[in-house]
Amino acid sequence: MSWWKDTVIYEIYPESFYDANGDGVGDLVGIRAKLPELVRLGVETLWICPIFSSPMKDGGYDVSDYFGIRESVGTFEEFDALVAELKEQNMRLILDIPINHTSDSHHWFQQSKVSEANPYRDYYIWRAGKGEFPPNNWISSKVGGSCWAQTEETEAYYLHLYSDWQPDLNWENPAVRSAMAQVLQFWIDRGVDGFRLDVINKIGKEPGLPDANVDPETGEPFFPEPYFQNHPLSHGYIQELRSRLKGEEIFLIGQTQGVSELEAYQYAAPVRKELDSFLQFEATDFRKTEGQSQEAFIEGWKEKLFRWQRIDECLSAMIFFGSHDLSRTVSHYGEDVTYRRESSKALALLLLSLRGIPVIYMGEEIGMTNARYRDFSKYQDIRTRLTYQRRVLEGGEPEEEVLREIWETSRDNARYPIHWNAGNNAGFSEVKPRLSPASNYRQVNVESERREEDSVLTFYRKMINLRRSEMVLRRGTFHPLKSEPGVISFERVWESRRVVVEVNLTHTPKKSGLTGSEKSLITTHSNSWMQPTLAAYEGRILVI
Repeated sequence: MSWWKDTVIYEIYPESFYDANGDGVGDLVGIRAKLPELVRLGVETLWICPIFSSPMKDGGYDVSDYFGIRESVGTFEEFDALVAELKEQNMRLILDIPINHTSDSHHWFQQSKVSEANPYRDYYIWRAGKGEFPPNNWISSKVGGSCWAQTEETEAYYLHLYSDWQPDLNWENPAVRSAMAQVLQFWIDRGVDGFRLDVINKIGKEPGLPDANVDPETGEPFFPEPYFQNHPLSHGYIQELRSRLKGEEIFLIGQTQGVSELEAYQYAAPVRKELDSFLQFEATDFRKTEGQSQEAFIEGWKEKLFRWQRIDECLSAMIFFGSHDLSRTVSHYGEDVTYRRESSKALALLLLSLRGIPVIYMGEEIGMTNARYRDFSKYQDIRTRLTYQRRVLEGGEPEEEVLREIWETSRDNARYPIHWNAGNNAGFSEVKPRLSPASNYRQVNVESERREEDSVLTFYRKMINLRRSEMVLRRGTFHPLKSEPGVISFERVWESRRVVVEVNLTHTPKKSGLTGSEKSLITTHSNSWMQPTLAAYEGRILVI
């Protein structure tokens, strides 16, 4: 059986994990220094966000050299030392790598734009404009504006689905496909066990790059995702990439936003020989609307979760509530003030009892919350800054109103430093970091959590150990159960072992669907499992 089917993954955004050299930026030595903490937590695989050379306009997802490591993050010697230590601890390493696009400072692109005859010209997607207009009407759904940018050298336009400093690679070109295989193999040979392939479902583009349909009411083009997101061409490219890789059980995860159940099968069914697992965002993109009750929000979220729990049994989906691109889990799905500790535990119980491969995002294990900075100047995320530019400076919307939305949606909520202790800079660095810690760092930090017997951190350790010991939680079938609004309830079954999970994600006590005669496997609230009601933000796993 493949190693990754039973693993628990821990995602690290390196700049914000731990600064070991005192420059205000997290680094590889910092990850290695804190490895004992992760060993105690019980996670078995590290997923590290991009460490490659980059101008860092988009958090490292704009790569300028796939064969280099950012100076601010570390050196190859430090990387090799981290890999060696991971292997000593019987842990695995996954690198996050964007291969749909590069930075515009990558030497491939610098050569590509020089002339139409340059050997690297076809590494990217170039087209002539239509008079004074871009080649087509595609508008970026991520950053706004045209998906095309023009260069002075040849006056041609290049395609960029994201920012104009992130030109898309031309996967129709066999040389690009070969180059990407060489990149992955380089890191495999260096000891990497797998990759999270960023936006891999966008590498195939519709031939001819036709115009998007236009909204008849507004005259504006619809977003162009139908012409590149989950395009059939992507499957052949991924199959070819996989076939070129040499290594023992290399784990390939695809970031496949907008994927349907059928498309997920096409990407990740073992018979397809493409990806081993996939990330879909239907549940994580689901947000509470203004005025919506917590019960109604959780019922809507539950429907999304359960739909993806019922997928074909041959598929191994990634199960995650937070990531480097999302709000903090307890702020999104729980209540991060009065019930921060309770709802953090309840969400941990839920995450680690669902079917799939669980991913814990750094800081979730201590219940870190959204940062909620009081002014826009403290935010660094490019998307947040573009929102401020577009809506406040250009659109004239009230800054306070837009800021309150940013409190809940900015990617900086996930990227501010880990709170290691209550000291200066939350123990992350000797100097002031680029992003400030959240204002609650004196109460919410690893050191204080480690001291408390009933902490969120302690509960995460218990749940990880439980998942490791219980085959029913790792491999069991999934069956939804009826429950009161705001309660997520289901059973997992493996051979003769049957457990029922109940999680109340509201501040109101809810009636349990069980009789009280069952045996408790674990609960977030001590000695409460026999009670006929679930307390606010209580979770239970009971053996039937």
